Amino acid sequence: FKVDTTTPSITSFTVSWGPTLNGTEINSDGTVTVVTSDAENGQTVTVTLNGKSYFGTVAGDSTEVTVGASDLQGLTDGISYTLAANVSDAAGNAAESVSRTVVVDKKTVVQTLDLKKGWNLVSLYLEADDMAPSTLFEPIKSSLIIIKDTTSLYDPDIPEFLNTLKKMRQEKGYWVKMKEDKLLTIKGSMSKEVTVNLRSGWNLIGYPVRESIAPSEIFKSIINDVEVLKTPFESYIPTLPAFLNTLLKMEAGGGYWVKMKKAATLKFGDGDD
Repeated sequence: FKVDTTTPSITSFTVSWGPTLNGTEINSDGTVTVVTSDAENGQTVTVTLNGKSYFGTVAGDSTEVTVGASDLQGLTDGISYTLAANVSDAAGNAAESVSRTVVVDKKTVVQTLDLKKGWNLVSLYLEADDMAPSTLFEPIKSSLIIIKDTTSLYDPDIPEFLNTLKKMRQEKGYWVKMKEDKLLTIKGSMSKEVTVNLRSGWNLIGYPVRESIAPSEIFKSIINDVEVLKTPFESYIPTLPAFLNTLLKMEAGGGYWVKMKKAATLKFGDGDD
């Protein structure tokens, strides 16, 4: 018989959320990818985090292990954790354990705008360190044509002093015109409170919330003052029977037109509420 003394190894150990686990990533399942050598198909890979173990099976020298969102949410903000991976071969030879540090930063959130060629009606639910459109849209500047709200605009191709949109705000909605499809990722934090001052007539507003919520719930404190809420494709009229309304949920990152019977104030609390 032959004695197997070859020790397997872990050649790569990556996580879907990177070295810092932020306030957006913590709300989804995380994936740990472990690449091994000399560990047979079917061998178990064990990943440990915060005293809990997660398991995957080697297939073609690679294993994906899922860490559930509920466990990630249970980690403490500002604390560093050790994430470790282990595997043995069929003969019981253990690979050297591989580990990495994961820092939890729940205050930082990430928003991704899926911008299509042409016009897009969008808003920002987070507050970045610099809310100037020139800074926020710098990564896709070459694909951007214009950003505008009801009173001001930003055009990346004209001198900066001619632009009237100097700072983007969470309470506002914006029209963004693109030359081509692009994804824009922005990092920031959620504000404790955002106030939207609505005037009589039409208003272009943002939606500073990460969850999808029915407009009847969002506007319940001033529902009698709302005539209509709409996007380019859907609408919500409070006085209509529910089944006739097409705008059923307000979505993160969307901009909305709202027509008011009279001026009112709408307050958004913490984006987690």
